[in-house]
Amino acid sequence: MEYFFYTGLIFFGIIAWVNQRLGLYILLALLPTYLLRTQIFSIPTTWLELGIYVLFFVWVIKTLLKKNLYNLLKEIYTSYRVLWLVLLVWLLSAIVATIISPDLRLSAGVLKAWWFDALLLCVLILTHTRSIKHVQETILSLLIGASIISVYGLIEYIFGFGMQADGLLNAFYKPGNYVALFIVPIIILSFPLLKTGATFNKKIMYALLMGICVIALWYTKSFGGFLGLAAGAGVLFMFLPGIKVKYIVPTFLLIGVIGILVLSTQPKFKNIVNGSERNSLTTRLQIWEISMEVLKQHPIFGVGLGNFQAPYRTQAYKMYQPPLEWEVVKAHNLYLNLWLEVGLLGLLTFFGMLFVYAREIKKLLQNKSTYELWWLIGGALGALMSMLAHGLLDTPFFKNDLSILFLFVFCLPFILSHIKT
Repeated sequence: MEYFFYTGLIFFGIIAWVNQRLGLYILLALLPTYLLRTQIFSIPTTWLELGIYVLFFVWVIKTLLKKNLYNLLKEIYTSYRVLWLVLLVWLLSAIVATIISPDLRLSAGVLKAWWFDALLLCVLILTHTRSIKHVQETILSLLIGASIISVYGLIEYIFGFGMQADGLLNAFYKPGNYVALFIVPIIILSFPLLKTGATFNKKIMYALLMGICVIALWYTKSFGGFLGLAAGAGVLFMFLPGIKVKYIVPTFLLIGVIGILVLSTQPKFKNIVNGSERNSLTTRLQIWEISMEVLKQHPIFGVGLGNFQAPYRTQAYKMYQPPLEWEVVKAHNLYLNLWLEVGLLGLLTFFGMLFVYAREIKKLLQNKSTYELWWLIGGALGALMSMLAHGLLDTPFFKNDLSILFLFVFCLPFILSHIKT
């Protein structure tokens, strides 16, 4: 296994040296390779992480050989000054959460994988994405990765191997929710590919890939995934040509009714309606109640990055004998988990990022009116909305691939503001 691990990394390094942008697309299509783990000098790492370092190293060396690294960094900084300021505070909040953590090694690993690595890849995306075509290719890379996960998950589901006891589609991951967390924003992001300058054959391919992802999502039975897809689709609806404001609220209501009718066929939903003692809703309500008690004990700095499980377990056994769930690694709510793990500074920074994001979207809508940009803006906003909606029931950031996906969606409006049209 180690042989294939490092052989693949060397092969990737050669590709990256020959064509850096292709290397970037390969990494984005292979985000789940963070599941391939090893250790270097007793430091845990993953194939994805080493791939990011290889690509970043190649970029630095090739830019130095061209003797324009300083000018390129200066250009990136001046073009995205506000973006870098926000991301710097975002990183600072994670560093503070690491310093105060009772388990420094655990928190440092989370800081490295979910903040530092994601920011490095963010730099590479910003430097290699200079046109609408590049944006579309980047989104297609993510769609290919989501499709690979979906196809594997469907094969697994059909033939019944590698499944968990709940019988839900989970692909390479353990809970099926992780599949939904990853593929839903990508489905929304990919919709503009159907509307912007693609040939008929390419549109058929994009629709097929998206359809595979939607089918896989259905078999995850993820309420959060369905909620995120509905929220993202609702935002995309507002970008339809000639749409009127008076149609927006009825459309969201219609989507909600359809969603309830679809969910009503699922055993998970029936358990909630029938008032089953242990179901998806009652379990989450208990997790949130316990998490709030933990938060009362650590209201300013939180419990430390990646350190939710230990204080949760301690508090859970004080409040319930036994709790419905005791092996809980996240608070099943993005905003609550941010406050708990990254502290009040992290939560406020996150809301500050949303404000900056909204301001950039507004500026784009006022200044950019081309058909292709209009749809890409809608895809970016819809993808973010799907994450925020899903975040009410899960944590669509706290994982290697999800942190990268979130940062890409966050950076996308800034990229669209500076690309050549």
